Amino acid sequence: MLDDQFHEIRRIETMGLVNTDDHDSVLEADGSRWLTAYEPDPDTGPVDSVVQHVTADGVVDFEWSSAAHADETMAPGDADYAHLNSIDVQPNGDVLVSFRHLSSVFLIASRAHDGHESGDVIWKLGGRDSSFRFP
Repeated sequence: MLDDQFHEIRRIETMGLVNTDDHDSVLEADGSRWLTAYEPDPDTGPVDSVVQHVTADGVVDFEWSSAAHADETMAPGDADYAHLNSIDVQPNGDVLVSFRHLSSVFLIASRAHDGHESGDVIWKLGGRDSSFRFP
């Protein structure tokens, strides 16, 4: 975070991850934060996109990775197969996430509800495996 003179006054980073990304973040009134990261996967090689919710006390409350969706990329062979661009926290806590190289937007459950577990992709708009069909 920068002050009005562009001096760093606070650094907000993901917990336990290597590469906090600056594409997008959401700072909540309760002091918690939704952050994004690009994390190298030592097992597979590509760089996974990660969404993380950290409480005001610095506890990871939620974490989701794109690793399970690597085969949906529109950029085969690119280590940055997902390329997360933006996040938006919905009123019920679900997270809307936009991915450049998946050519899609995912709605991800951050808590169990309505038959979905935390981390489930509720729906996908666009991409190789869209939940929606357009005439």
